[in-house]
Amino acid sequence: MARAMESRYKVLKGEITYSATVEEILVEAGRATGVRLADGTIHRADAIISAADGHSTVFKMLGGRYVNPKIEKRYRDWPLIRPAVTITFGVAREYPGEPQLVDGDNYRKFLHK
Repeated sequence: MARAMESRYKVLKGEITYSATVEEILVEAGRATGVRLADGTIHRADAIISAADGHSTVFKMLGGRYVNPKIEKRYRDWPLIRPAVTITFGVAREYPGEPQLVDGDNYRKFLHK
């Protein structure tokens, strides 16, 4: 899906910069107008979409300028979610009597049948 979006964007004459680190999201009159990269390069755009995590976007790239008590509380007090990995594969075989989904609690039971 990402490659299809990239392809369409390029067809529409959009430009993409790869392997670059955004240091700051530039804001003018309360609206994101561009980014400053780690090498000092500035890119202006009609729309800025952060693909970074919320903390990096709000506190680093936007410099904390839009932090309010509600946002501070979320990042300070909300519990972290444990990382999860999903592995999906297909085989040309049926497994009658086996569960369709094995969660973490039943994983050991599933392996040691």
